[in-house]
Amino acid sequence: MSERRVSILTLLERQGAWLAGVPIVIALIAGTAAFVQLQHQETFQTEGVATEARILNTRESVTRITTTDGGSRRERRHYAEYRFETADGATQEGEARVTASFYRDTDPGDTVPIQYMPDNPDQVVLDQTWQRGFVWTFAIVMLIALGISGYVIRRYWRRTAAMLRAARRGHARQATVIDHLGSRTRIGDKPAFWRVHWRDETGAEGEGLNRGRMSLMAHGRKGDIITVMVDPVSGQAFWEHDLYVT
Repeated sequence: MSERRVSILTLLERQGAWLAGVPIVIALIAGTAAFVQLQHQETFQTEGVATEARILNTRESVTRITTTDGGSRRERRHYAEYRFETADGATQEGEARVTASFYRDTDPGDTVPIQYMPDNPDQVVLDQTWQRGFVWTFAIVMLIALGISGYVIRRYWRRTAAMLRAARRGHARQATVIDHLGSRTRIGDKPAFWRVHWRDETGAEGEGLNRGRMSLMAHGRKGDIITVMVDPVSGQAFWEHDLYVT
């Protein structure tokens, strides 16, 4: 048993450890968006021109969004139309996204502070709270994604370490395949992957890694006697067919 080769990369691939990269990608995208918005705000702080704008109109946009569980929810967005005069006397009009509180507290005809870029008066900051909230939203998404990624990476690392110990210095047990369990991921109405469910000679039960149905039918059919390797540290058992490079 000890002569058979075990590979960390193979173990990670068989566990689908690439999934740990998904929240990392999300964190990178959200972090980049937050950084761009911060740079945008700093540019307005250093180069923007402060003046006052008259609110021409406010409006609310309601969009119905279908959720992952088949339900729906309403997403409300708020906008304000404005007009102001630039330093060179030109009149500038436009519309900007604002917070719900700005929408509730502002009426057409009100005068509010505004910042614009002197070389491009179409670029404005009308509601500072909405701009800061935009940054915080992306920052929170980034932190949550990093937290999830850290949890997933640690989980994969601990299980991979246990699998390595089981493969290299674990003791073998005989077990009987009692069932095949389907994964939650589905193709049509059928599970995309399957894993063996066994009961070993001590009465303890365990499950293998996700595999294709044909692989299980070739190496671990119901009723077959298989060998599982037990990690001497954690006591976890792993099907030998999941451990070794074949």
